[in-house]
Amino acid sequence: MKRYIALMALAIFFSFTLLQAQEKATLSTYRVFPKQGKDAALKKAIADHAAKYHTGNWKWRVFNVLSGPDQGSLQINEGPNSWTALEGRKDISSTTRRPLCR
Repeated sequence: MKRYIALMALAIFFSFTLLQAQEKATLSTYRVFPKQGKDAALKKAIADHAAKYHTGNWKWRVFNVLSGPDQGSLQINEGPNSWTALEGRKDISSTTRRPLCR
């Protein structure tokens, strides 16, 4: 009986662990292309911005793209987050955004 209870408790623990791990499984990613000769300034600006605004749940990881058609750009990964957290995120920009096509 004690073994049965211990196994059930272990199964419940692992099921909650797996549910929580699956909940935060969404990454946001984008690439930034520096202007010619502005590589160092862009890297410094991104590092300063990430240190100030992107910690905790909205953590950024920044990588250099070393090969391929986007060589020389920076890839920014944000997360992992859940879909509900992404959908509930408010517009953090104080300016209104323009539509992409007019």
